[in-house]
Amino acid sequence: EHWQSRLCRRRVSVFMSGMGPWSRVFLLLALFCSLLCIANAGDKKKKKKKTQQTEEKEKKGPKMVKIPARTFTMGGDAYSGAPKTKDFSLQNYYIDETPVTNKDFRAFVKDTKYKTEAENFGWSFVLNSSLSDAVREENQEAHVENAPHWVAVVGAYWRRPEGRDSSLE
Repeated sequence: EHWQSRLCRRRVSVFMSGMGPWSRVFLLLALFCSLLCIANAGDKKKKKKKTQQTEEKEKKGPKMVKIPARTFTMGGDAYSGAPKTKDFSLQNYYIDETPVTNKDFRAFVKDTKYKTEAENFGWSFVLNSSLSDAVREENQEAHVENAPHWVAVVGAYWRRPEGRDSSLE
């Protein structure tokens, strides 16, 4: 038997010798409960870690890909409303490997209660060629001077992408 364990037992017996029988019972019960709590806390941590790992595996959504940092030239197309060019530098960033579908976005909105800027503003820019004649007539004055192919359409947002008479279907 190791000398440290003998010393520890001796200290415990000296400590407990001054106690009555009920005090010893309560002390041992308290030590036992403490050990149970410590063991239970370890189990909870393991369960939480397993739950997090399971949730990560079950996460839906496309794989993200890294886009390396680079500098590019933007503009230079008279038809886009940006005839001048400008150089931009971007840092590394990640983007979905595939486009976000309407179904994915609907689930995101449902889970997070997210509101787009178009929903908050009550309008959105829409490509003129995709508008119905009725919506085009209603929004005749809503063109941008330097980008006439874009129209500010009241009521356009992700569920009604071309305004009031459109839907995702």
